[in-house]
Amino acid sequence: MKKIVCAVLAIVMALCFCACGNIENLIDVLNQTAVPTEGPTAAPTKEPVVTEAPTEAPTVAPTEAPAFCEKLAFGEDLSYDLDFDGAPETIRIDETPKEYDEFGYNVTVTCGADPEHKYEYELEYCFAFAAWVIDCYADDNRLEILFSYGQDSDDWTSVGVRVSDDGSEFLEYTDWFRVTDEEMDDYSAEIGFPVDVRTDLLGTRLLLGTMKIGADGFLLTSDGYRYFIYEDGEDQKLTLKREMDVELVDENGASLGAYTIPAGERILPYATDDETYVIVRLDDGRLGRAAYEYRDWETHPDDYGYYINGINQNEYAEIP
Repeated sequence: MKKIVCAVLAIVMALCFCACGNIENLIDVLNQTAVPTEGPTAAPTKEPVVTEAPTEAPTVAPTEAPAFCEKLAFGEDLSYDLDFDGAPETIRIDETPKEYDEFGYNVTVTCGADPEHKYEYELEYCFAFAAWVIDCYADDNRLEILFSYGQDSDDWTSVGVRVSDDGSEFLEYTDWFRVTDEEMDDYSAEIGFPVDVRTDLLGTRLLLGTMKIGADGFLLTSDGYRYFIYEDGEDQKLTLKREMDVELVDENGASLGAYTIPAGERILPYATDDETYVIVRLDDGRLGRAAYEYRDWETHPDDYGYYINGINQNEYAEIP
C-alpha cells in the first residue's frame, strides 16, 4: 500500500513541475512579443502627408488657333477638300507673262467627286494677282477660294468661289475692291480679311473695311467703311458752301441729337456704309451722320450722282 501511495505522489509532483514549466514558457513568449525588434523599418504604404500647401502654377490662358488661310502658289496642282466630302478638289493657277509688267492668269478648279466638273476663270492682263484658300465660316463645312487683282486705271477686282451646299456647282462672287493684306498674317474668320475700295462720295478717296465670303456673296463684316485719312487729314477737309443737317453720333453710332453744320465750317469724311449714310467729322471732333444715296446714270439720266440729304454733294462743297 505504501508503495502505491508513493507512486501516486510522484506522478502528481511531476505534473506540477510540468505545469510550472509551461507557465514560465508562456510568460517568456509574452515578454518576447512585447519587446520591439531592432530590424529595418518597413516602407510606408501611403504617401507622406505634406503639411505646407504647395504653390500653384500660374494659369496660362489658352491661345485661340488662327482661322485657316493659305496663300496659293502658281503653276502647281494643289489639293484642298473645299466641300468636306472626302474627295479633294484640285486647284491650279497658271501665270503667263505679258508686256508692260503685266501677266495673264488661268484659274482652274476640278471637282474631286466629278473630274469632268470644273470651274475656270481667265484673265488676259492684270497685275498684283494673289489667291488664297480661306475658311470664312468655321461651322459651314466649306472652304472658299479668294483671289484679287488690279487692272488698268487701278481698277481692282476680287473674286470669291465656293462649292454649293449640294455640291452640284461652283458659286462665283465678284466685287470691286482690293484685298490689302497679301500674306493674311492676322486673318480672322470673325473679323474677315482687310480690303479697300475706291469711292467718289465727298471726293475720290479710299475706304477701308473687312469682308468675308458667305452663301450670298461678299459680306461687309466691319461696321461700315472708314475713310483712309492721311496723317491729321487737314488736306482732305472740305469747307461747306451751305449748311448740312446731320445727326450727331458717338464712335459706336449711337445718336446724340440733331445738329446743323453751318456754312463755312470744315468737315472731314469719316465713315460710310457706301449705301445709306455718310459720317463726317467736324473741326471740334464731333461726328455727324447724314442720309446718302447714289443715283446711277441708267435710272437717273438727268440727276445721277452722289446725294446727301437729297442734295447733290457738289452743292455742299468743292469736291476733289
